[in-house]
Amino acid sequence: MQYKSKLTAPQRETFAIIAAQTGSPKAAMIAIEPELKDKPGYAATKANRLMKRTDVQEKVQKKLESMQPMALKRVKNLIMSEDENVATKDAHFVIEHVRGKPVARNLNMNAKVNIEDALFDT
Repeated sequence: MQYKSKLTAPQRETFAIIAAQTGSPKAAMIAIEPELKDKPGYAATKANRLMKRTDVQEKVQKKLESMQPMALKRVKNLIMSEDENVATKDAHFVIEHVRGKPVARNLNMNAKVNIEDALFDT
């Protein structure tokens, strides 16, 4: 089966929009060229090559920026949720992404114990 070697400008635009919405360049490539569904490795390779193009990167960035207000509104609604579990999880998620995850602290305490002192407590 012969595959198209190059995408047109409108196809690249569609690819960028789908990649931004789904977060999956491979899924975007398969959406544009459905015959690649049977060749996921080839679809991923082709998508990765396409994502290296500056014009595609700019279109993906533009789409993500246009989605930002909707995302912020959604996060705000989740944080203000009546369901305390949802609100708490989403609040932690936002804090981790703004400030970074807290550093895990490993408290390792070693003690030297004389076996005679432990057995013959005087």
